[in-house]
Amino acid sequence: MEVIGVAENFGNLRHAMKRILITTFNRRSLLSALAIAGLSFSFAGQAWAEQHTAGVPALSSRPGAAYTVYLDFAGFNYTGDWNNKTPGNSAAYGDVAANGTFSGQHVSDIQKVWALVSGQYAAFNINVTTVDPATGVNAATDFARQNFYANTPNMMHTIFTSQFHDGANWYGPGLAGLSFAGSTNGTENYSGGHTNWIFSADSTYNEVGNTRFLAQGATHENGHGLGLIHQGDYTGNTLINDYSLGDSNASGGLTGPGTYGAIMGDGNFAQRLAFRVGDSNNGTPTHKQNDVALLLSTNTVANALAEGRTGGADLHLKEDGIGHTLATATPLAFNGDNVDFNLATGVIVPLSESNPLALGANNYTKDYFSFTLQSTALISLTAHNDSQFLTPGVADGMGALRSTLKIFNTSGGVIGTAVEDASTLFETFTGTLSAGTYYAEIASFGGHEQISPDFNAAQYFDMGAYFVTGTGFTNAVPEPGTFGLLIVGAAMMLRRRRQA
Repeated sequence: MEVIGVAENFGNLRHAMKRILITTFNRRSLLSALAIAGLSFSFAGQAWAEQHTAGVPALSSRPGAAYTVYLDFAGFNYTGDWNNKTPGNSAAYGDVAANGTFSGQHVSDIQKVWALVSGQYAAFNINVTTVDPATGVNAATDFARQNFYANTPNMMHTIFTSQFHDGANWYGPGLAGLSFAGSTNGTENYSGGHTNWIFSADSTYNEVGNTRFLAQGATHENGHGLGLIHQGDYTGNTLINDYSLGDSNASGGLTGPGTYGAIMGDGNFAQRLAFRVGDSNNGTPTHKQNDVALLLSTNTVANALAEGRTGGADLHLKEDGIGHTLATATPLAFNGDNVDFNLATGVIVPLSESNPLALGANNYTKDYFSFTLQSTALISLTAHNDSQFLTPGVADGMGALRSTLKIFNTSGGVIGTAVEDASTLFETFTGTLSAGTYYAEIASFGGHEQISPDFNAAQYFDMGAYFVTGTGFTNAVPEPGTFGLLIVGAAMMLRRRRQA
């Protein structure tokens, strides 16, 4: 693990963005296993640039958002230097030949990586996409595309590729990713800042098919592009780990359900990856970095203008359009006797953009859905802590949010609380309710205090997308707002589902 060319004076990030931070994404656990296995890999038939491999599925999490993270799997010819190295021709994901197409497994990998990265950034006005934003702007060559990315504000271009070609690794062995820090907002101050790299393979390892690892890397490296630096582990004023281990202790301990790892650290051992408030590895002992606050305060029109950049936009937390009080509750939509999960979906975010706090359920938005029963009914409602990009009604599998579900009556009293599954990825209320109107509240679990006695304290955000499923609503009365939602049509349903 190493950090090369670490920027100085991150206390004033706006000025620090003028400097260069190149970061390698931690991959210690997988590298050691592969080295022991003595694996070697062939890179024949690579898809070289200007001849992009066909068959990348067209996926977008939030079309029209102010910020764009373009995930490029099709091969790219990077002209010139990137931090005094020469990338040149980069192969398509999996080294699929330019005159070939991606296999069904490759397409599945791309979909999973896109879905997981989209889920990690679901709380922000960021569009994670596999659709080349340079399409339609007369960018007929990769050099023209490269210039478009470099000079388009609020844009990141992430290349998934083997870095091994012409008999060598163009940057160096054992690396999983590279990025500049703070380059996304506005136009770049140095060459290559709007392009970063996720290395699915090099001369010593191969991560093709390891979708969680690749998605983790893409979330991490784009976090750098958006202005974040590493979250480290300190004991007192002593740096122990450049990349925080999260809930794992010094012996590599805690894993499994309910454990958290930092997006800007090493999340290999934890169930959840999350934004953190904790010690950042910037050369200053116990410098606290609030990831969410820094993302929002760095990526602004004002900072772009102060750097002499034009076209910057403010990064915001998402407003999901669901009622945040009992009085403004959104009518629960149904498909027959079941909850329509395409419409019962939203995003829980911190209440404050100026001072986002990780701990405390009341420091996050709460969403309310209303429903009315004509007679007594046994119902079941489940809140899923994730997006449903891959399969409608099925969680994508690595929820950033940990939520709670409660049922209220019209007097505002809690009459039921959902039971969290052992996985911590969903919770379910099952109960018999008499005729009347009720409200389902989806709220944040309230953040997570790091479980690690070896390191200084840190807190993790419980924020992100959710959707609701439910059965037993035979006697439910569709409310007027529900009728309006149901006639929107399949296209709007898909759009709403993707936006969550």
